[in-house]
Amino acid sequence: MDFLAQLRDGYLRRQSRGIPIFKSVILAGVTDIKSLKRKIRSDESHKFNSPWNIAADFNIDMSLSVEGIKEMLDEYENDHHTGMDTAKIVQEIYDYTSGYPFLVSRICQIIDTELSIWTVNGISEAVKRILLEKNTLFYDLRILCGFTKFQKFAHL
Repeated sequence: MDFLAQLRDGYLRRQSRGIPIFKSVILAGVTDIKSLKRKIRSDESHKFNSPWNIAADFNIDMSLSVEGIKEMLDEYENDHHTGMDTAKIVQEIYDYTSGYPFLVSRICQIIDTELSIWTVNGISEAVKRILLEKNTLFYDLRILCGFTKFQKFAHL
């Protein structure tokens, strides 16, 4: 928790003191943010102020571009020789996700580890599986309704 507090403090101070520091913080594989919130503050106090300042404006676009996704899939294709049409697959993934990194990665992971079908139908099947998962992040995203193609599967 102390390390996370130091990261947060450094991030908040990055512009105010002119200290050269990182531009963003990405936490991967830590734990569910909802669990962290309970550990950091009592229930009463975290209702008013998130430990991550989530209520504060965050004006950095973290989404992956079509070109960025294509570069990753081209590299994957060079290593695994699946025969996929990367341009078509990239556009389909982007249409579903708007470049949201978690969803892009999860679709690719499901296709790679479970389906081995790098086609439009494979992407559709991966999306259906994601929608059926018990996943806090995806549940929150579905509530926001920010992804157009995911909405057509919301009835599942």
